[in-house]
Amino acid sequence: MATRKPPWADMNPMAAIFAIGSSSRPVPSLDEKFSPEARDFVTLCLTRDQEKRPSAGELLDHIFLTRKSARKRQTSE
Repeated sequence: MATRKPPWADMNPMAAIFAIGSSSRPVPSLDEKFSPEARDFVTLCLTRDQEKRPSAGELLDHIFLTRKSARKRQTSE
């Protein structure tokens, strides 16, 4: 959604669906126009190995979300 394109948009849609669940293709990443925090957050969210993937609670504490929330609170006060 961040790039306005689905993962592997250059592929046949059925092949892309297979690629999403397959470990044979690397997970898409955000390009350099996104902040390092955003790129790290997306990478963590898309970690295929559930043992290595952070929990939802851990992701909610990620700097990408906490920094944005703090900035939003400051502007609304």
